Amino acid sequence: MNVFVYETQNYLFLLSKQKSLIPGASFFLSISLNNFYICRNVFAKKLTIEMLKQIPLFILGILPIFSEAQNSNIVHFKIDAQVNFPDNDQTGRKIYFLYEEKERQKLDSTIITKNRFTFEGEANKNIRASLLFTKPDNSPEPLTDPNTLDFYLTAGTIYIKTLGNLNRAEITGSPLQVEYEAFKNRFKKIDFSIRAIGWRKRGLTDSLMLNTYNLKIDSLQQIKRQALSGFLDSNITKPYAPEALLMFINTKESNENLRKAKLYYENFSEEQKLSPDGAEIKKKITAL
Repeated sequence: MNVFVYETQNYLFLLSKQKSLIPGASFFLSISLNNFYICRNVFAKKLTIEMLKQIPLFILGILPIFSEAQNSNIVHFKIDAQVNFPDNDQTGRKIYFLYEEKERQKLDSTIITKNRFTFEGEANKNIRASLLFTKPDNSPEPLTDPNTLDFYLTAGTIYIKTLGNLNRAEITGSPLQVEYEAFKNRFKKIDFSIRAIGWRKRGLTDSLMLNTYNLKIDSLQQIKRQALSGFLDSNITKPYAPEALLMFINTKESNENLRKAKLYYENFSEEQKLSPDGAEIKKKITAL
C-alpha cells in the first residue's frame, strides 16, 4: 500500500477515537474513515497522489472544531475584590484562592493592597471556588468559618465586595452564583438551628434533656434530608448537585441514605463525579 495512503487512513482512525470530540464528530469521522477504506479498496488503482493530498487539507480544515471542543470546559476568569480592613491594616494581609483547573485542585494566593486584590487565570467551567483568609486545612471549623467564601466561577469578571466577614460578601457577575446562593439560603436557617441546639447540649448531664435535644436535631435533619432529596430529584445536572448530595449524606450517614445517595451519584456526569465533592461522595458510598 502506498505510504501516503496508509498514513492518511491511520490519522483518520486515531482522530476518530478522541474522547474530547464534540457530539457527532466521532461518528462523522468514523463515516469518513469507512468511506476512505471503500475508496482505497475499490478505486485504489485510480487514486493518485494529487487526489489523496486533498484529504489532509480537509482534516486541517475541521481540526479547529475539535480543538475548540477540547477547550470548551475551560473558561478565562478574573476576580476583582474589595474588603474592609481598618486603615492601619489595609495592606500586607494574604488571601488564598482555591479552585479547580482540568480536574485538579489549585491553590493560589496574593497580598491585599489598600483593601483590594485580584486573581486572574483559567479554570474549569462552572466550578465552585473558595476565597480564604486562613490557609486551607488550617481552620478549626472550616464549614462555619466566617472568613471563607464559596462561590461559582464563570467566564468574565466576578466582583466581590464585603464590609464585614468574607462569607457575607456581595458577589456580582456570575449568574450561576445567584442560583447557588438561593440554594444555600434554603438550608442556612436549618443549619443554624442544628448548631444552636448542639451548643445548648454542651456540658449537659441530664439524660432526659439530652434525649430531647437529640430528637429535635433528628427532626431538623429529616426536614433537611427531604428538602435535599427533592432538590436532587429535579436538579441532578446542576453544577452544585454534588454539594447537595454530600449535604444529604452528612445529615445522617445511615445505610439507607447511602444507598439512595449511590443512585443519585450514578446519575452524575463524569464532570460532576470528578469534582472534589464527587470524589468525597465516592469515598463515602464505596463502603456499601
